[in-house]
Amino acid sequence: MMEISAPQYEPPPTHISFDGNNNFHVFLSFRGADVRKTLVDHLYEALTVAGLRVFLDSEELEKGKDIDSSLQRAIEKSHILIPIFSKRYAESRWCLEEAARMCRSNGFIIPLFYDVEACDVRYPQRKGGPLAPAFQKHYTHLDRHDENTIEEWKNALHHISSLSGWTMEAESGYEGKLIRTVVGHVLNTLKNVPLDVAMHPVGLQRDKNELLHSLNLSSTDRVVRVGISGIGGIGKTTLAKAVYNKIHGRFDASCFVFNIAATAQNNTRLMDLQGRILRSLLNYQGEVSSADQGKMLMRDRLRGVRALVVLDDVDDRNQLHAVDGNWFGNGSKVIITSRNKHILNLAEVDSIHEMNGLGEDEALQLFSWHAFSRALPDTPYEGVSTRLAKACRGHPLSLEIIGAHLYDKKAPDDIQKKLSSILVKIQAYLESFESVMMDLVTLRRKYFWTLLVIL
Repeated sequence: MMEISAPQYEPPPTHISFDGNNNFHVFLSFRGADVRKTLVDHLYEALTVAGLRVFLDSEELEKGKDIDSSLQRAIEKSHILIPIFSKRYAESRWCLEEAARMCRSNGFIIPLFYDVEACDVRYPQRKGGPLAPAFQKHYTHLDRHDENTIEEWKNALHHISSLSGWTMEAESGYEGKLIRTVVGHVLNTLKNVPLDVAMHPVGLQRDKNELLHSLNLSSTDRVVRVGISGIGGIGKTTLAKAVYNKIHGRFDASCFVFNIAATAQNNTRLMDLQGRILRSLLNYQGEVSSADQGKMLMRDRLRGVRALVVLDDVDDRNQLHAVDGNWFGNGSKVIITSRNKHILNLAEVDSIHEMNGLGEDEALQLFSWHAFSRALPDTPYEGVSTRLAKACRGHPLSLEIIGAHLYDKKAPDDIQKKLSSILVKIQAYLESFESVMMDLVTLRRKYFWTLLVIL
């Protein structure tokens, strides 16, 4: 039998990478025969009640899918990876493979030792250890897996069991206490996750500095509310995320609520929204039975909390009143993004930061990064790229989408043709748009004079 070699794995990340491709907050790896109907069932329920998306094989694996590829994708798309080690964990080839793949992923691993000790997992073949019989069986079935695979499993267990984690003993054997500890730790860990801002944050620093100044971070005797206004795709959410990443660690609690306009269109959704904020700021575990009860809970529980709250894409008075009353503690900062400046005025914000788009040089730079992976286009494409960036009128999302559309075009002729084609379409669209706007202005003037005559 081969001796276990020192595992060679990267240390756990100090920050978890957060982007749109992460589908799960938590991945649970466990031996079903030991803990599925006890600890795992209760932990899964507690994590989901806290608003987290949890991968659990019986819940999340699509029927008919190859279990190997599904598990691999789930591990890659999860922020926090929790292997739950029990006495029969090593009997499962899938559990061991999950542990090995966790070590190869970029996820944040936190082990939970249920009825075994860390040293039992670190040295799984130790004589008399609870995992030893399982590994003895694995070595007798080398037709199913080779010795190198088994060594990788052992190295993974050695590495993971050396990380800081949870034990039943630390909670005096109380499962409920252990679950509360795990949920609190996971929520706190996720709060430190930096939000994904932008691949190429061209021109963002200027707006970021202005918004930080408007928030008046030194003020602790009142709540400061700041609005961010602008058309869709202009960068409101991007700016809010950049500022949130910069300052959220200064507050007792923080919460970024995305895309409210699309997710809070009725009373039920408003209650869900209130529950999300209460869970994020207070780890509130109860239910919100009505929007009015949600307001009462927020008013009662949040008065002493110095919080940073971002309300993204608010477009309705009811959404605003459901989540932003006079209930945050002094020193709190509230950032509201909206396409509708009237909503921001209703919120009685202290100031409104208007997003006006990028300048011509910045627009060309952003377009070039997405199209050519460099700050400026090569000389053959400079002229048409400049005209195209100018036609987009500093709109970041348009520049990003069009640039990305060109990214995979390798032949110079293909790029030139595509650039010219897109430019023609944009110019035609803008001419049509301006014509419609002029018609609307004319119609509004006619309506005004007609109304004046009637009155």
